[in-house]
Parts: sequence; structure tokens; C-alpha cells
Amino acid sequence: MAVSLIELVETPGDALLLVLMACLATSIVVSNLILIAAFVNSRALLKQNNYLYTLSLAISDFLVGAGFFYNGLYDVKDEFGPAYSPPIVIPVIHGVSLLTLLASMLDRYYAVHSPFKYVEKISRGKTMLIIGFTWIVPLVTLLMNSNMSTSSKLTYKAYSTTAVSIFLLVVMVVINTRIYITTRRQQSREPGAESKARAAHLVIIASTMFIILWMPSLIGMAICAGFNMCISAPYNAKNPLNTLRILNTLSTPVIFLIGSKLTRASLKELALRLRCKRSVSPSTACTT
Repeated sequence: MAVSLIELVETPGDALLLVLMACLATSIVVSNLILIAAFVNSRALLKQNNYLYTLSLAISDFLVGAGFFYNGLYDVKDEFGPAYSPPIVIPVIHGVSLLTLLASMLDRYYAVHSPFKYVEKISRGKTMLIIGFTWIVPLVTLLMNSNMSTSSKLTYKAYSTTAVSIFLLVVMVVINTRIYITTRRQQSREPGAESKARAAHLVIIASTMFIILWMPSLIGMAICAGFNMCISAPYNAKNPLNTLRILNTLSTPVIFLIGSKLTRASLKELALRLRCKRSVSPSTACTT
């Protein structure tokens, strides 16, 4: 049974926490909606494989942010409830973000390490299939979990979370390092490779933030499920590891909104178009 945190406010600190959680959820939803709008407005962005991954990432992060209005603003007690329970579904959707970002890193590594083979072998259709795979795998694990007993769920969660933590840390660090080294070499040899390097560096920054914000939560979940040593928090809003993990759904869109010239250009074009539609006497900029 979920209880609104408004009913549990007893001190000014509780009220401030409630406001901060509401602001966090709102910021996540708005920032990802803006990023999605930038992609939908620009065909040039949607024609590039790396931005298709970013669009998928923005959609999954938006869903997590929308779900945080429930997970973050309610005292949720049904963690091991039915498969459709929001506290179960929302972390699974968050797992989509993790897989999408990992696929995006591998895509950028292949693009900068073997650019000619990349153009020849990685089509837009193949990219869409990979993105579909990043959505299907977490949903399949969700269905598997729904048929397990509570003890089996805890065992599975302990082992899978530990394995994912190790894999995530090793693979992301290695790939990020290789991407950075390769792009630096290309920039020194080819001055025109700056745009490709910028796209790769955005993925490096986003994935690094992902590691920093996700890893404490993954380690905490593994220890909790495996050794029954859990953080004592009355509800999600007071769990620092949970809040830290949710922050990456805000950091990722902010990184791409600030760091991508194409995204900013698309938003400027969209803003101009909306302003011209509302204007009674269109200016020269609207008619060109």
C-alpha cells in the first residue's frame, strides 16, 4: 500500500525533502521532454545512429522521471509485489537506460576505431534492432522475476546485480579509455575529425556520470540482497543511493542539451517556429 509523503510530513526537513523530490522529478521529466522534442524536430539528428541511441535514452529516462513522482513522493511498500508494480517496473526501465548507454558506447567505439567498416556494416535498421534489443532484454527479465518466489528473487538479484556491477565498471572504463585515446589520435592527424570526436566525448561524459551515480546503488543492492545488510530508510526519498541513481536521468539530458550543437540548433529552430506561429506580424526571420 502506497502512502503519500504529504501525510508523513512531521518536520520542516520532511517538507523540504518532499519539495526537493518533486522538483527533481519535474526537472527529469522536463529536461528529457525538451531533448525528445529536439530530436523529433530534426530529421538530421534522427539520421545519425548515435542520436537514435540518445533518443531511446531520453525516452527511458523520461519514463523513469515520470515514475519517480510515485516512487519518490510515496511511501512504497510493495517492492516484491506483482510484476506490474511500479517499484518493480520503474527500475527495469532504468535498466533500459543502462543497456542503451552501453550500446551507444560500443557504437561510438566502432565508429571512431573502424570508421569505414562502421559505415559499411552498421545501418540505421541495424541500429534500431539493437535499440529494440535493449528494451526487450530488461522486460524479459521482468517476466522471469514474476514467476519466482521471494527467496529466488533475492538470490537472483544478489548475483545478477553483482555481475552487472563488475561488468559495467570494467567494460565502461575500458571502452571510455579506448574511445578517448582513439579520438585524440584522430584529432592530431585529422583536424576535420572534431565533430566526430565531440559526439564520442559526449558519450564518454554521460557514461562516466552514469558510473559515478549508478555504482553506489548497484553495490548497495548487491550487498543488501546477498548479505542482508541494507540501508535503513523508511521510504525511497530518504534513501541516498536511490536518489543518487535517479540523478543520472537528469544529468544525461543536460549533458546532451548543453554539449551537442545539433541539438541546440534544433531547439532554436523549434522555438523560432513556435514563436512565428504565435506572431500576428511575422518577422523577416520567420519568412526566410
